Amino acid sequence: ERLGRLQTALSPSGFQALGDIIDYADDIFNITADSRQYTDSVDKDTTVSVKQILQAKIELFLLELLEQCPEAQDAAPVSRSQLVARTNEELRRHLCDSVSIEDICQRLNLSKSYLSSLYKRKTGKSIIAHFNEMKIEEARRLIASGRYNFTEIAERLGFSSIHYFSRMFKSVAGMTPSEYEKSLKKGGA
Repeated sequence: ERLGRLQTALSPSGFQALGDIIDYADDIFNITADSRQYTDSVDKDTTVSVKQILQAKIELFLLELLEQCPEAQDAAPVSRSQLVARTNEELRRHLCDSVSIEDICQRLNLSKSYLSSLYKRKTGKSIIAHFNEMKIEEARRLIASGRYNFTEIAERLGFSSIHYFSRMFKSVAGMTPSEYEKSLKKGGA
């Protein structure tokens, strides 16, 4: 009876997320629904990835609950749009660095799975994809200025090598840095 009430209170995706959490927790902690007990010792064969999956499932479940609870959303001190804007500001601040999602999450005091999921829903792209686009946009600006060669631009923008910079540039811009520079000289970009 309780399970039936819970199922009607949750959306289908929320109920599925809760089921996933229970399944993963059972694997990790040897929980049985009948005994309502778990062992204090985690199975030594349980991998870190299984624990990370469980954490992600719990976070997604909590997000699902938050989505269904408008009063909790109103009480949140920062809106989702503000979190995306803050993320973009952090990315801009570290445009010349090699920054990871973990670094951004630590600065914003958010979990990686929450921020990644929120950002993707709000913008349609991943944080790293957007960061790479920002870096290549800056690279375009620097190429157009004519003050730096490609190696200097790659170093200024925190790329590990000129080759990686060139691959990323082509991936985002659809042409190599050299092709872009030539198109500027021809007046085509």
